[in-house]
Amino acid sequence: MNTATFNYISGFFVLANAISIGIQTDMMAKDVATYVPRDFEILEKLLCVFFTTELVLRIYVYGSMYFRTADWMCNVFDATLVFL
Repeated sequence: MNTATFNYISGFFVLANAISIGIQTDMMAKDVATYVPRDFEILEKLLCVFFTTELVLRIYVYGSMYFRTADWMCNVFDATLVFL
């Protein structure tokens, strides 16, 4: 779970999510749309599934130590974002 490959993949999806939010915001502002385009709804759901799966895997592997490491504040922040 703490391998470079896993962290790179997670980072890629965080970046993809940020780019998606930016593009969606720009499109909706230019079109003055009041609805979220369907493609973005699907992408949001897929990213939500990925981030939830990532969090569950990390908690499964580390157990309660996930919230007791030196990075516990970052882990609590990540968990809060996923649960929102």
